This record gives sequence, C-alpha cells and structure tokens, in this order.
Amino acid sequence: MEIRKAVREADVVVVCLSKQFNEAGFRQKEVRLALDTAMEKPEGEIFIIPARLEECDNLESLKKWHWVDLFEEDGYAKFLRALRVRGDRIGAITYSLIRFDAKAEKERKIKFLLEQAGKLEEDAKWADALEIQRQIKKINSSTPGVDGKISELQRKTQANDLTVNIQRIAGKKGNSIKKSFPWLPVAAVGTFAFCCLMSVIGAGWYSQSIGFTDELSTPINESTDNSPIETTALLPTAQPSAPLDTATIDEMILVPAGEFTMGSDLKSPVEAPPHTVPLDAFYMDIYETTTSQYQECVTAGFCVRPWTDASATRSSYFSNPEFANYPVIHVSWNMANTYCEWRGKRLPTEVEWEKAARGQEGLIYPWGNEFDGSRLNFCDVNCLNFPNTDYDDGYNDTAPVDAYPLGVSVYGIYNLAGNVREWVVDEYNVYPGGNPAAASDFGLGLRVVRGGSWNENYIDAQSFHRFAYAPDAVGDNTGFRCAMDVP
Repeated sequence: MEIRKAVREADVVVVCLSKQFNEAGFRQKEVRLALDTAMEKPEGEIFIIPARLEECDNLESLKKWHWVDLFEEDGYAKFLRALRVRGDRIGAITYSLIRFDAKAEKERKIKFLLEQAGKLEEDAKWADALEIQRQIKKINSSTPGVDGKISELQRKTQANDLTVNIQRIAGKKGNSIKKSFPWLPVAAVGTFAFCCLMSVIGAGWYSQSIGFTDELSTPINESTDNSPIETTALLPTAQPSAPLDTATIDEMILVPAGEFTMGSDLKSPVEAPPHTVPLDAFYMDIYETTTSQYQECVTAGFCVRPWTDASATRSSYFSNPEFANYPVIHVSWNMANTYCEWRGKRLPTEVEWEKAARGQEGLIYPWGNEFDGSRLNFCDVNCLNFPNTDYDDGYNDTAPVDAYPLGVSVYGIYNLAGNVREWVVDEYNVYPGGNPAAASDFGLGLRVVRGGSWNENYIDAQSFHRFAYAPDAVGDNTGFRCAMDVP
C-alpha cells in the first residue's frame, strides 16, 4: 500500500537497477507494483526513469522506457536533464541545475569589454572603443575610470571624424579645396592644420568654402553633385535592403496586421481562454538565431558567451564551425534580449510569436492541425524521455535552423515547433479572462518560452503551449529568434 500511495503522489519514479536487484525476485514484484500503479495515471502525468547503477540487463517491463547509465561518465548529467524536462513541465524549480551567477556574468562581461576596448584603442578605432566604453557604463556606471575614458574617446572620435570628412570632401571636391588652400596639398590635410586654420580664419568662412554646416562632421552636398558620401555603420542593424512592400528584409518575414485569436482551451488552463488580440504588422526572423550569428555579437563585445560550449550530446558546439548554422543554446532571456537589441531588433512578444506560428486561422501546429513527426525536431527515437519510435531524423539534439522545410508556418518561418524553445519578451502572466490560480508562478517575473524542443513531445510542440523560466536561466534546449517593428 505504501508503494502505491507513493507512486500516486509522485511526479517522477526512478527505478534503480543492479545485478543484485535483478536477482531479487521480490524486488521485481515491487517494481511491477509500482509500474502498474504509475500506468493508472493519464499519459504525461508521470516520468519513469530506469537508472542503471552498474552493467546489468534492463528488466523486460522497463524496456519501453529509455534508461540512464549512472555508471557512465556522463550518466549523472543525463539523469539531471531527464529530471529537468519533467520539472519544466510541472513548473518545479529546477533552474539551480542550469543557471549561472548574474553578478559573475556581469563581471565577466565587463572584463571582456575592457579587453576589447583596449585592443580597439591600440588600433586607433576610437569610435568603436567609445561605444564599448558606453556599454560598460550601462552595465555598471561605477566602473573605475569609465567616465574619464568616455570623455577622452569622445575627443579622439570627434577629431578623427573631422579628418575623415575633410579627406572625403577632398576626394569629391578637390578643385574647391585647392582654390581655398592653394598652398596645402589635399592629400596632406590634417586635423591639426585644419584646427589652426579654423582659429585664425573663422569657422563661418571655412564652412562656406568647404560646404559644412555648423556641425563640422556633417557634409553638405553641392547642387552639382548629389551623390551621397558613403558611411560605415558601427554595428549591423536590421535596416531593410529592399522596399518595404516586399515580404522579407534581413532574413525576416513580414507577418501582416490583423486581429488574432490567441490561446486555447484544448489542453492546459494556463493557455486558456482563447481571446482576440489586435496586432500590428511586424517582421519575424525566418530562422532561429545561430551560433555563428551570436558569435558575431560576442566578438563585438556586446554579448557574453553561452554558459557552456557544449550541447546535450556534443562536447564542442558553440565554437565548433561544424555547428555554425545550428541554434545558439545556453543563453538566458537577458542574453537573448541583448543580442536582439544589438542587431537593432527586439525579442518578439508572446502574441507575435503565436501568430507567426499559428497563422490567422489559429492552427495547432505551424503546418496544420495534425501532428507529423517528420516536420520537426522533437523527441523521436533518438530522445531520452518518452521517445516516439515511429520517427528517426538522425539528430540526437539540435538540428540546423533551416532543417524541416515541410514544417514551416503559413508565413514561411522555420522551426517554430521543435528544435529549441524560444524566449519571448513577455513575463509569465494569466491571459485576460483566465484563471489566476491556473499556475502558481504567474506574476513572479518569469519569462515565457515557446515552441517545444528536440527533447520534448508533440504536446509541447503545439503552438499555443506555454512554458516559463527565470530570466537568467539557461538550457541545452532553449534559444531564441528576433522580431522587429515595421519601419
């Protein structure tokens, strides 16, 4: 009776296997009793994890479940991942297994940015170094020497801009320069000489001769030459490279405006009730953010590296060029938000994400209302937890971001079901008209993740399904993509 009671009240049953265990007939009877009781629960209500403590045969009654080998080198890590999957589903706090210290992250980021700023100064890249120092101040305004360094770099940047503008003007308007300064070779015009001339002759006269406004770094095109002077942006942004009446910009797709019915009453009460939301048009990334894209932000000094270089089954992942087109993982909400801002974008809202996945008709999956395991990276035969042996895509965890073309949404967006869960900007709260008691962690500052992942089942891949993590939590099944307002 005690076994039955314990199993009925449990969320996870761990069956420990050993040679001695297998030889003890009465213990097998206890396992049989526990399993029979567990199977009385509805599907998905309990986890059963056979855990081998040594090399031994698995019991016949347990062969339908994948086991973990605790005697292997990575056995304990696999065991923790299995527990975490269950903990995520029931809302248990398992983040202590995977989270990192926010203060340590901030200190590491500042140290890295200081190193990058120093290298840029050595190369006389004053503007780039200035932006990094401003980022350092934004992270911690009390960083020693940051105000003085910003002032110093501002002066150097202004002086450099002045020189560059003169050289650009000289290239386009050599004759005008020569008329004003017949004794000064155009190629040798320098900041110091220019500043001296400004002091003696006067800014007004020089601005008329060269074609500057009072803001000396802004050139004015003469009527005889309307071609723009090229400039180089400091950071990559999501500016459109085509007219806005096209459907795509910067590997983003336009999701049109219109009312959208969000939520569902088919499954969990945290997803209810269905409710109509007005929504403006927006752009959504076609693909999940890749390791190589995130590496660019790390290299620029604005993003910190993922929590670990590894994925669930690969010891080298983030820094391995082989996985450059795979989704970045082990990034928190804060890290994802920083990356999107650096790109001139933002994280999508929860309603934007759901509309991008379900379309105007409110589909259950991005491709339709029937599950098809060939259209997404989910818990197939390669998976540890509740594997679906009807499918085998060959991936033990994450897949390329452009895989599964048959699984795109009605707008042509990839992997909104499976592969990795995706952060959205919203905090985890009850829907309008919903039951505030449906989840104990509503309103606690958790952030929503959407879409299911490579180690989850068809229920988690449903486009209205909601999860929630602490904003500094990271995991091997969680990534993100960015969105953008229509310019």
